Amino acid sequence: MALSCGAALAQKADNVGIGTTKPDPSAILDLNSNTKGLLLPRMNQAQRDAIKNPAAGLVIFQTDQVVGTYTFDGTTWQPSNARTSAVSSVGAWDKQGNVIDDTDFIGSTNDKALRFKVNNQFAGKIDLINNLYMGLFSGIASTTGASNVGLGYGALSSNTTGAYNIGIGHYAVASNVSGGNNIGIGTSALFKTTGIWNVGIGSNALASNTTGNYNFGLGGNALSSSVSGGDNVAVGIGALQYLISGSNNMALGTYAGVNATGSSNVFIGYSSGANETGNSKLYIANTATSNPLIKGDFASSWLRVNSKTTGYMVIGDFDTAPSATPGTGGVPLPANVGQVNGYRLVVQDGILCEKLKVALRSTGGDWADYVFEPSYKLMPLEEVEKFTKENRHLPNVPSADEIVKDGLDVSKTSKMFMEKIEELTLHVIELNKRIKELEAKK
Repeated sequence: MALSCGAALAQKADNVGIGTTKPDPSAILDLNSNTKGLLLPRMNQAQRDAIKNPAAGLVIFQTDQVVGTYTFDGTTWQPSNARTSAVSSVGAWDKQGNVIDDTDFIGSTNDKALRFKVNNQFAGKIDLINNLYMGLFSGIASTTGASNVGLGYGALSSNTTGAYNIGIGHYAVASNVSGGNNIGIGTSALFKTTGIWNVGIGSNALASNTTGNYNFGLGGNALSSSVSGGDNVAVGIGALQYLISGSNNMALGTYAGVNATGSSNVFIGYSSGANETGNSKLYIANTATSNPLIKGDFASSWLRVNSKTTGYMVIGDFDTAPSATPGTGGVPLPANVGQVNGYRLVVQDGILCEKLKVALRSTGGDWADYVFEPSYKLMPLEEVEKFTKENRHLPNVPSADEIVKDGLDVSKTSKMFMEKIEELTLHVIELNKRIKELEAKK
């Protein structure tokens, strides 16, 4: 071998050199070349696995599956890029896992923020001023703002000095720079906000809010168009969706106040107040109607129940809910109240009040002053006497049976009493004249 290789091969007592005449004393075989390499036995995985009783340290080059150099470690074939805990750098975390104890950690040992990158792009950090950002560009501009949480692509990406903000979701609270105490959860929730103390939960909730403060939006697109309004509460998909600058509104229900533009309104129910453009209104409804079941005006201090031109409000304790009777327009009530036609309020068992005022619609015919008109025909007392004997009640006065059947109308009854008082006054005046005439004849 030495003769055939000449100067290319040198052999000593315990090692061999190829390409060198001075093989390294620590190597049994020392290969040296600037133009050639070592060619290992080449085989596929099946051929490798067919080697009988491979020795630990046996090396081959695998040509299929995961191609590369493999070394038998005494138990399994390990690829050339495999690392074991025995050869890992001290303190290094291996991408294929580590054997750790309860003192190991990932992080830093100084006061610098722990930063994360993906594809060499900022993807989050944890710092000593209680900020936590995770997601591409989340919190990328953060400087002195403290106690912020940003999770998601671009969440709180513009925040520099703002504190106590939470942005969870794609671009949540993305435009906030210095505002504090905002919470945005959902895609683009509070996307444009620079205000304070706003809460937007749901996709696009309060997405357009810029300078508005103290708003609460829960539901997709809740308050999504609001720019500068404050102190609004919207709960439900699309609640107060197109409100731009109105303030002090409350909307509860899907699409409640969806197109509203005013301030200080209260909308309760599905689509309630959907198209209301005024201020200080109350709607309780389940449709987008202008005549809801309950409607009110806080500024004018009025409240209507069933504000259509027809309808009723019934107050009482009923075993079964009253229902409209076709053809009568009334509401059947318990037997002791009876049928009601043409009335808007029925109260069972009575009303107790300190003062009751009944308004007249007009002076002509609604009050009894017509008795003093010259054309009024006053019934002579003889006819009154005859009528009362036959009917057991005064003329133009309902009988007891009629009162039981139809009830007592306070306005009409007051007019009737006044009519009788004025008629009695005329009779007294006439009697007084006769008395004076008789006295004059004495």
